[in-house]
Amino acid sequence: VNIVKALLKVSALDINAVNDDGHTSLYLATMMGHMDTVTLLANSKADIDKFGITGHGSWTPVWIASRNGYLDIVTFLVSSAQADIYIKGAGSSTCVYAAAQEGHIDVVKFLVSD
Repeated sequence: VNIVKALLKVSALDINAVNDDGHTSLYLATMMGHMDTVTLLANSKADIDKFGITGHGSWTPVWIASRNGYLDIVTFLVSSAQADIYIKGAGSSTCVYAAAQEGHIDVVKFLVSD
């Protein structure tokens, strides 16, 4: 988190830039389950609904968090950062479908209660 904080102080930094694999910093932090970094990036105006692109398709950070069962990140992205849970990822699947497919019932319950 400290390295990300230092990088965010660089005025020329594009917080929504993608790496060679098509991933934003928010996408990577979400994929790895780093809640503190996700919070920092989202609060620093990272594009919450920007797709990360992989060799298998593209998904938003909240879709990845749903699929991986990161309830804390899903809750933050939806409740605090207003992520759009209805944007469909690769294969036209929603966040609810991705969470259900992986057996993350707590995430499904949260998403359908929103």
